[in-house]
Amino acid sequence: MTHPAIQLRDHQREAFRAAVRGLTHMPRVTVISATGSGKTLTAMRVGEHFANDGNILVIVPSLNLISQTAAHWARDSVIENMLGVCSLTPTQTGTVRLPLTTAPRRIAELIARNCGPIVVFATYSSLPALTRAHKKHRLPRWSIVIIDEAHRSSGNSDKQWAAVHDDAVVVQFF
Repeated sequence: MTHPAIQLRDHQREAFRAAVRGLTHMPRVTVISATGSGKTLTAMRVGEHFANDGNILVIVPSLNLISQTAAHWARDSVIENMLGVCSLTPTQTGTVRLPLTTAPRRIAELIARNCGPIVVFATYSSLPALTRAHKKHRLPRWSIVIIDEAHRSSGNSDKQWAAVHDDAVVVQFF
């Protein structure tokens, strides 16, 4: 299924270019923008830019945001393959149909069986399942990791959400 290309607005194009440029030289960048300014679409386009290098991980803080973010990607992205790593049930994902699991072996199997890139949506709480999938089931590295609400992960490195900054937990190509 090919989706109509939603054009980025000027501020989104600027953020997209800055993020892509930054990620060609360093492993992390931060995109800061106001509520309602289209960060999800900007992040999606950055993810698509790096999709030829592998799979995309999108980390969000809540189950509701998995449904909401997956719906945006299903509607507006050129990438069709999606997986939810969370405790949602199929009836809780709204109109978006995607496989859902927290079983590390199943995560690795579903990703391995896809042709082309896959977007994996996970909550911060589901990171241990992804870590086990990497360590025990040879889940490939991510081409890019998109962290929604990243400000929640700052501060004390002992916080559960701070794990997104640990390269042993979130394995990237860098």
